[in-house]
Amino acid sequence: IGGGYLPVSKVIEMYTEILTSPPSFFVRFLRFVHLLPRSRVLNKEATVMEIEVYAMDRQGLIHDITKCFAERDINISSFQVYAVPPDEALYKIGLEVKKFEDFSDLFDSILQVPNVTKVLRKR
Repeated sequence: IGGGYLPVSKVIEMYTEILTSPPSFFVRFLRFVHLLPRSRVLNKEATVMEIEVYAMDRQGLIHDITKCFAERDINISSFQVYAVPPDEALYKIGLEVKKFEDFSDLFDSILQVPNVTKVLRKR
């Protein structure tokens, strides 16, 4: 793709075909070894973004963070949690937003969650 030998549209077409056709043995194997993510077709109006949330770990923190998404009707497409010694947590969250204003409101609300120290938008 980067060399210009294969157009991006062809790669997207082939990837969509793989995801929408009944899974073959090869596709099932790639999913089994985590080389092909379990994917779905995204809402065409939505933009996929990634954020990192840094916080001092405590009980109920995940609930409080995900509540911010639920209250704004923003879909979480991926969620990874990392324990950072001694008592911190890092959440890498993929999300789908329809408008930047929705994202801005979400960003501000996550910063208001107790124990959250930093929120970063990843590119």
